[in-house]
Amino acid sequence: MVDLLFAGDFYSPHAVAPDVADDVRALIREAQHAVVNLEAPLTQTTHRIKKSGPAIVSHPASAAHLKDVGFAVVTTANNHILDAGRIGLRDTLAGCRRAGLAQAGIRVEAEGEAGSGHLDLPLLDGSTVRILSYCEHEWSVTDGDSAVGWSVVAAARGVIEAKVEGKRVVVVLHGGNEYFPLPRPVLRDELRFLAEVGADAVIMHHNHMPSAYEVWAGVPIAYGIGNFQFAMANPHSEWHEGLLAGITFEESGARLSLTPVVTSESFEVSLACGADKERILNQVEGYKQQVTSDVALRALWDEFCSGTGKALLRVALQPTSSRGSALIVEAWISHMARHPENLLVLTNVMQCESLRDLITDHLRNAVDDTVDWG
Repeated sequence: MVDLLFAGDFYSPHAVAPDVADDVRALIREAQHAVVNLEAPLTQTTHRIKKSGPAIVSHPASAAHLKDVGFAVVTTANNHILDAGRIGLRDTLAGCRRAGLAQAGIRVEAEGEAGSGHLDLPLLDGSTVRILSYCEHEWSVTDGDSAVGWSVVAAARGVIEAKVEGKRVVVVLHGGNEYFPLPRPVLRDELRFLAEVGADAVIMHHNHMPSAYEVWAGVPIAYGIGNFQFAMANPHSEWHEGLLAGITFEESGARLSLTPVVTSESFEVSLACGADKERILNQVEGYKQQVTSDVALRALWDEFCSGTGKALLRVALQPTSSRGSALIVEAWISHMARHPENLLVLTNVMQCESLRDLITDHLRNAVDDTVDWG
């Protein structure tokens, strides 16, 4: 039996969520504590915040569905949890409470309210594990009640504090770049640093595909476990694949086990088997080789920046043709005023760590091609 089992992103707008196969349920229920990322608020409010990208909500019945599947904990720090504003946030906390789901990742400032950035769970050996849940700065991180925003400094302090209290600690981060199976180089170094200061394990989701993992300083780091059950149409084949990440605490440290799962076109979840299981695990092992090589990671990241970064920059800036630099600036400002959706995209590029690095490194690589450094 694993001590903790982490599943990836969950979203379902339906009153009756797609099914989860018995073999998957069995693995989830065998874990002492099973954790899934609740990607969207549990609410029926019609309120939506203005943001770039889709604003989504899960049906409130999803809480009972997750509990029935066997999950005991949801992580809530992610880029959609505030899509329905603070009323959706309050509904989410209430819905989790009614279903008997503990949560980590929502910061509530009002004294006495349920909701905290971290969660302590008892283990069978008498020890305690603390789950620290964070997300990168997109539309769900703001002043007041919101998701807990990513900061490697704050995370390191959280890890050290938990270790001083004699607890084990797992850091869960919702971040990275969608459809890229590796962390950006800076993020890899940040998560390795958390391993060095005492984290027992690090788990990531958000990029919607099974991704790299490694063991650094004796600590397992999973850089992306993909979707668990995300009931939204998507053309990427990886959208229908994920990993169940098991963490078992031993005297020598935490041990990571990865079990591939797949979803059907109608989003029923089952264990991957046969050729699918072998293919997913082989891909993950290949990503492991890439993430542990500085040269390979940098080359693959630069390639990703060249394509996706250029496309994102075009969407964010929507350049306007004109003559003269002053006219170009005025035309661009006027364009942004007429098209606030472009301003939202640009804002998100600037506030989200992984998107900002994507654009910055794309521009830096373009400059390096034109500058003679001597």
